Amino acid sequence: MASVAFPQSIKALSPLRTVNVKVGMHHSVVLTETGNLFTFGSNSSGQLGVEKIEFSYTPQLITHPG
Repeated sequence: MASVAFPQSIKALSPLRTVNVKVGMHHSVVLTETGNLFTFGSNSSGQLGVEKIEFSYTPQLITHPG
């Protein structure tokens, strides 16, 4: 998958209402209206908040205890 220099719609997130997006050099974080947090991109330093994935092309729902 190639890098892009401009925002694009993420098909997997299209049914959800996004309220905030943050991007790093090689990863992105999306917060939805319902409070769900999704991450995707490089996980080389654990920045996606998921284990055992080096890179995710699709958004990963981040779960937290409690």
